[in-house]
Amino acid sequence: MSTVMPLNEPSFISTKGQEIVKVTPGAFSFQIQLPDTIQSSIHFDSFLDFPEGATRNDVVLPAGRIFFMTACWNNEDTNWIERARRVKEHHLASLRNINVELAEIMKMMGLKTTTKSLMKTSRYFNLIDHRNKLLSQINMLEEAFPPEDRLVKGPNNIVFLREGVIAVKKWTKDRKEKFHWVGTFTLGEFKIAVC
Repeated sequence: MSTVMPLNEPSFISTKGQEIVKVTPGAFSFQIQLPDTIQSSIHFDSFLDFPEGATRNDVVLPAGRIFFMTACWNNEDTNWIERARRVKEHHLASLRNINVELAEIMKMMGLKTTTKSLMKTSRYFNLIDHRNKLLSQINMLEEAFPPEDRLVKGPNNIVFLREGVIAVKKWTKDRKEKFHWVGTFTLGEFKIAVC
């Protein structure tokens, strides 16, 4: 694990005036996910410790470790975004063709279309099934390979998803760890210090 250093102490204004939130250094790690996709994503976890926590109005940040999680990709293979874009375009073209064919079937059946007459048209249902699969694949591609405007370049050829989740770790009764989302964050530019 490598160290994550806070650049400043966060503060907020409450009924008591300006309050400083104590933050101590944390660390980060990477976990490979989706190994069978065009380009495996890497789950980026980092944390900072908030030893005293903070309270503002009815919002409580508990004392302890706060996790910041997002996805990232190794950008040494510069073609992964382009390959994902081409696959998505191919799926979108297939989707357009299916929608045209579905419209033609509906037109051919005329205005007197009934559920029974549609049931006799197996091609119609095959097209609907194929369309649903394509939509699911397009959604998975968009989740696994977001557009470039949602990415931030980081160190060592790593590209990060700009938006991430803030979470706290809780333990269940059977001693399994579980993350609870408490907010979101947005990555800006990376500042790297060489020690």
